[in-house]
Order: sequence, then structure tokens, then C-alpha cells
Amino acid sequence: MQRLPLAIRRGEGRAERRAGRLDQGVDLLGPGGPQGQRLEDPDQGANVGTLGSQARDALAAEVAQIRESLIAVANTQYLGRPVFGGVTGGPHAYDATGRYVGVQGAVTRTVADGVKVRVDVDGPTAFGAAGDTVFDHLDALATALRGGDGPGISAAIDVLETDRETMTTARADAGTRTARLEQAATAAGDAELTLTTRLAEIENTDLPKAMVDLKMQEVAYQSALAATARVMQPSLLDFLR
Repeated sequence: MQRLPLAIRRGEGRAERRAGRLDQGVDLLGPGGPQGQRLEDPDQGANVGTLGSQARDALAAEVAQIRESLIAVANTQYLGRPVFGGVTGGPHAYDATGRYVGVQGAVTRTVADGVKVRVDVDGPTAFGAAGDTVFDHLDALATALRGGDGPGISAAIDVLETDRETMTTARADAGTRTARLEQAATAAGDAELTLTTRLAEIENTDLPKAMVDLKMQEVAYQSALAATARVMQPSLLDFLR
């Protein structure tokens, strides 16, 4: 019985460890993440048509830096594995050009008996499919800025707003799964407390007193049997019948 609380603690620990990877994905995709706030207000460049070439080049350089930083975010690791890399065994989810080099596939973990939860965040789901990623759109915005392409700038900004919504949706999905892991950890903790309490009640039993009580119950039972036997003894008349 002493192994039961230990097994439950291990289950609680598994749930908490699994939540760590998802928590990191949620934080990275959220508005408070490394690049979330910088993508929150893309229309700050909507009036670049009035700027000179040097100012547009400066904005383009900033967009390029945001793109590089976002690629770095997409390659963030948890316990040596890229959070957005799927089932890849490599260290990166995206290469320097923004191309997905991970392996799509669900990373699931068992957090309780018969309960499996996906603990990864799919890169293409969060950042867009190949050829239509947020990295491509940032690159397009930087190119439009350098060329002073007003319509191109407006189009890129509109697409980036969609990218932000896509990342928000991916974050919400990961957050839901994180909540399930937290519930599993809480349930395991409650079960451990219950079993530990019951085990303590059994182990803390006063053994000498329990033996005396058992002996007294046995004596009373034997006495009752003897009394019943005397009352039920057959008489000579019973035999003659």
C-alpha cells in the first residue's frame, strides 16, 4: 500500500512536467510574449507614404529584426526539444529563412490512467503554413517599405493582423490543454492526500489494543455458541420420536 501514494505523486509530477512545455508555448504566443506586443499594433506604419526613403529603410530594418526575433521565438526549446517542432529530433523548428524544418505530429503524454494530452504546439498552426507564414509576411512588409510600395505595405499589414489572430487562436488551444494538465495534477494531489490519510489510519492502529479487542470478541462468540448448543441439546423424547 505504501507504493500507492508514491505512484500517485509520480502521476502528479508527470502532469506538472507536461504542463511546462505547453505553458511555455502559451507564453510565447501571448501578447506578453517576446514579440507579441510588437505585432499588436502593425498599423503604426500605415502612414509611411509620407516618410522619406531613410525613414522607410529604418522601419524595414526594424521589421527585419522583428522577423529574426520571431524565428528565434519559434525555435525556443523546452528540455532540449523545440516547442513548435512537432516530433522532430532536431534542435530547431525553423531555419534562418523561416522555413519549417520540424516534423509535424502530435506529442502526447499520459498524465493519468487512460488520459493522454497533447503537450506540444504545432508550428504551422501557430505561424502559418509553408509559403504563407508570418515570416513570409514580415519579409513582404520589409520589401514593400524599402520600395515605398504603399499598397504592398497596406496589404502586408492586413495579413499580419490575420497572423496575430492565428497566433491568438493557437495560444487559446494550448491554454485549454494546459488547464487539463493542471486538473490532472490537482486530482493526483487530492488522491495522494486521501490515500496517505487512510494509510496513516491503518499504520497508526494500536496493535496490542486491537489484539485484546479481537480476543474478547472471539471469547464472546465462543460463549454464544456454547450457550446455543446447550439450549438446542436433544432430549430422550426427541430420540424416541
